[in-house]
Amino acid sequence: MDAFKKHPEEGIDVKGLVLVDSKEQEFCGIKAVTDKDRAGEYIRNNWIDEVYISVEDFSLLPTELIVQCCEMAVTVHQQMFKNANLKGEQTVEKIAKQTVLTTGG
Repeated sequence: MDAFKKHPEEGIDVKGLVLVDSKEQEFCGIKAVTDKDRAGEYIRNNWIDEVYISVEDFSLLPTELIVQCCEMAVTVHQQMFKNANLKGEQTVEKIAKQTVLTTGG
């Protein structure tokens, strides 16, 4: 949320959140609109244009929700996350037209 607030020139207006690993009702002043189990239904029944997914651990990635969004033609933006256990600089690159996170020493 800090990144969105720091760059208002991008015109991103966050209307609601789905917290996949928490039962909280709010985060950074933004209301949680539903839970992870009903997120697809919420997106289908409301005018949602785009979804931004940010998780700290790959195991929390809501793969089923991503599939549902794609089936509904809702654009999904997935934040790449750094592996905190690895040392060295991490950068995003394209290799053979695949987006990869590269870690170098």
